Amino acid sequence: MSYVFNHDLMGQLGRLIILPHPSGQTQINYEVSGSPDDPLTQKRTEIITPIFKKIIDQMNGILGSSKQPVQSGPTFNKENKIKSMVLPCDDCNAPAAMLLYAESNTNAGIEDIARLMFDNLKDLAVPTWIVGPEKKIIIDGQEGIQSLSLKIWPEREKIKTVTSFELHPIFENLMQNHCKQK
Repeated sequence: MSYVFNHDLMGQLGRLIILPHPSGQTQINYEVSGSPDDPLTQKRTEIITPIFKKIIDQMNGILGSSKQPVQSGPTFNKENKIKSMVLPCDDCNAPAAMLLYAESNTNAGIEDIARLMFDNLKDLAVPTWIVGPEKKIIIDGQEGIQSLSLKIWPEREKIKTVTSFELHPIFENLMQNHCKQK
């Protein structure tokens, strides 16, 4: 049995795994979600570890003591399938920026994408944003979109609502000046 713990702002924190053992004892493991290299994995660990330990202590008080819980450490999977778009350089066609699309328009949903894609972003190393579901807007008679967004690479920013009028000029600049910045 597995219990997954989520945070309203940080997304998935980790999971508590309860495994029956042939001896009749129950083995309890817990895992913190995220890549070991992701700075937010340490924050997740600080939040969830005391909660896991409290739950395990309560279970031991009710069911009797068992072996100490096993922490397996951060968990991540490089094979995540996240909808994305790579924006190529106008001159050399190499990746100049990347967009990742979240299906959820919540902070937790956006943070889950950031956690899942952390190692992949290190490998590609281009400016990257996560955007949530888009909502049509009209500003000064021009149709555009807005969505919840998080710039996560190379430097992480805060989650905020942005419009296509704000993001498109940034992307155009990155695509036009990719080779010129080297």
